[in-house]
Amino acid sequence: METPKLFQHCERVYEALQEKATGDIFEGSKVEVFRSVGISQGYYSEVFDILTELGCIEQTRRGTSGQTSMIALHHPPELEEFRQMYRNSLTKRSPLDSIRQQVDDLRKGMPQVDVDSFIISVDGRLSDLESRVSDLEQGR
Repeated sequence: METPKLFQHCERVYEALQEKATGDIFEGSKVEVFRSVGISQGYYSEVFDILTELGCIEQTRRGTSGQTSMIALHHPPELEEFRQMYRNSLTKRSPLDSIRQQVDDLRKGMPQVDVDSFIISVDGRLSDLESRVSDLEQGR
């Protein structure tokens, strides 16, 4: 059976992290490591998500413009674990699934707005302002 391309990407990224690590700790730019292995940026999130989900890596510090990422390296990805992860899911994850989940999470965190009441309120305030402007124009 052929090794899935996505798994190969995970292996290459893990190996690149390991090469630049001091002991079991990588400190640096995840983006630069990803670019150095020549994989399309479209796989960036999925590869790091899989490595995290498989327990291969743990990000202990998120990188910012003034600070590098720090990642603990636990073990290289294993093909059987990778296959098991996909066997256990009903469908293969796609980048759209991740975006859908993020949108759903945002919706859950947003307060519910009664649009009809909001429009009625704004309309009432607008009518009141128009009336006041009219009174001012007429010198009342």
